[in-house]
Amino acid sequence: MKTRIFRSPDTDYYSNEILTADGTHPDSYFAELAANGFNAVWLHARLRDITRTEVFPELGFEAASYQDKLNRLCRRAAAHGVRVFLYFTEPLAFPKEDPFWSAHPEVRGEPGTSGMDNWKETFALCSSHPSVRDFLREGMANLFKACPALGGVLLITRSEHHSHCYSHLEKVECPRCSGRSVAETVAEVVNTIAQGVHSSSPGAEVIAWNWSWGKAHEKDIIDRLDREITVMLDFERGGWKTIRNERRFIDEYSLSYVGPSEQFQELYGYVRKKGLDVLAKLQIGTTHEIATVNNLPLIPNLLGKARWLASHEVSGFLGTWNFGNRFSLNTYAFNRFMTDKELKDKSDDTALKEVALGYFGADVDTDTVVGAWKQFVRAFDHYPFNQSFLYFSPVNYALAYELPRPSVPDIPMQWTWIPLKRPLGTRLIESVDTVWGKTGYTLADIRDAFGEIADMFAPGLASYGQALANSANPHAVRELKNARIILHICESVRNIYAAYIIARHQPFDKATWNEVARRELRNMESVLPLLRGETEIGYHIEAPGWFFTEKDVMDKIKSLSAIRDVPAL
Repeated sequence: MKTRIFRSPDTDYYSNEILTADGTHPDSYFAELAANGFNAVWLHARLRDITRTEVFPELGFEAASYQDKLNRLCRRAAAHGVRVFLYFTEPLAFPKEDPFWSAHPEVRGEPGTSGMDNWKETFALCSSHPSVRDFLREGMANLFKACPALGGVLLITRSEHHSHCYSHLEKVECPRCSGRSVAETVAEVVNTIAQGVHSSSPGAEVIAWNWSWGKAHEKDIIDRLDREITVMLDFERGGWKTIRNERRFIDEYSLSYVGPSEQFQELYGYVRKKGLDVLAKLQIGTTHEIATVNNLPLIPNLLGKARWLASHEVSGFLGTWNFGNRFSLNTYAFNRFMTDKELKDKSDDTALKEVALGYFGADVDTDTVVGAWKQFVRAFDHYPFNQSFLYFSPVNYALAYELPRPSVPDIPMQWTWIPLKRPLGTRLIESVDTVWGKTGYTLADIRDAFGEIADMFAPGLASYGQALANSANPHAVRELKNARIILHICESVRNIYAAYIIARHQPFDKATWNEVARRELRNMESVLPLLRGETEIGYHIEAPGWFFTEKDVMDKIKSLSAIRDVPAL
């Protein structure tokens, strides 16, 4: 695979990450990146910042500084065989009050909002206006002329960012766009950008991500794309899995689901038939299933993903969004599978044992390690997967979440991928009956599902501990701690939902609630030593911010210990 893209955990999507790249991407990072099997990184960029054009000459006054930083970054990366890709959401909207609109009212498009830019009122930069397309074409051409070592661009065209008029809507009132279609608009934006890129750098890759194109538009968009464009398809989104005896839709990144999804497979065949290359979008390290640990060690599932990709014509993969991007057992394992030319001739056990041996060394029992990984997979088969649950539940901060009690303030739940606000949400019913509709799970389903995960994960962890506990290998120490914290998180989620049901959704039974509280107190006292001095686990890279720390757990222990009838242990 020619393109294997990852991302630094130290860079911040919401900051000016090109200007800070020297600090977040030292030479040692590129060396480690290459050693883990990757050959590219991506950084977020805005065209208006990093290039100049004659179309909108007031934009890009600091472009020279950006381009100098990019050229230095590309040179340092290239020394390790690594390319730099820029991630764009163009043509990015402007806030409603921005002076740009006074100078260029003619290109103002559909009103909207741009949540990931923290802009409440915006106007789209209307791509149906020729000046906007000229800006995209000329801007990209000038950028790649000034920075010829750039590897290419990643394009998302329908996202939380407001960009062109159809970026958030199916029907628009913009007079230039109302007679056009979503597919026509999206494809035109991608093709225009590609024309600019390739006019200066014919070998650069232009990768168009199908994220939220919508099933009604995907094939029409693909039909309209120029042949030199690579289409990146979400590997798991659009799939189905039986969970708790019902067929459930997978509409997010997942490690508990192998894939590829039915949607991926259908579009893969269609894209290849049209003669375009395919890039797979995965989350190798972790997902929103538990985003605040280093990785979910579901290695047999990673093997399943790798086997499919290795047996099909795929030009590469993007291994992470803007979280789950620490190097770990998962990154090592996936890239080892993907680069193993003999993988198709090996049994699963052989391939898994080779990873265990290569990562942990010869002093561990690889049979026991592989058995533990398989048990972890069996446990996470019970994960109550639903996009709304992932976005509104307290899973990512369960270790810091106080047990629900009667008569607590009624506070809405918050998004799980933005910085936590205190006090935390208390309305747990919103994690199963969300603003997007019902998840198909009950509160009891969530309680029982995490109970099953914990009960099944625990014996696998015991085996893992036996195999790794006496190893001096730093990988073994780090991975064992990570797995142990995963178990404690799952235990906490079980206890949180159990307490909530008792306290808020049935006549309050103090004795039963106290029993749950004692169980959670034991859980907290057991996890506390694992968090002392911890510098990675508990931090949500996308937010970014700490979702649980040693202090949070100490405060929770103090709170639980102070409850009458709940003795300190």
